[in-house]
Amino acid sequence: MYFQTVILYCQVDEIPIPQEAESLLLQISKKLNLTAIAPPETFIYPHPERAYLIILPIGQSHLSFETWPETNTIRILIDSCKEINTSVLRKEITKYFSIQTLKIEEMITRWP
Repeated sequence: MYFQTVILYCQVDEIPIPQEAESLLLQISKKLNLTAIAPPETFIYPHPERAYLIILPIGQSHLSFETWPETNTIRILIDSCKEINTSVLRKEITKYFSIQTLKIEEMITRWP
């Protein structure tokens, strides 16, 4: 069995509102050929600015989008049993945001 975790950290000019981030997660899942199995769910943190977590369940596992308004940072995490093309992910993010910094980390596990 194959598992891949991709974490994208990105410092942006402005944190999007949750509805925009939900649309972005759905768009990313389509571009990566991942199947959303339920609508995204948003959890708002008790913070004066745009601090939230969105989880999108997919048939292959899940995607999440989390924000840190203090530093204008977003994190997109993808856990999947399907291979993720990080260049497609990078392309989608750079189309959507004005980016100050961007980092992608990957971990691949084969089990058993």
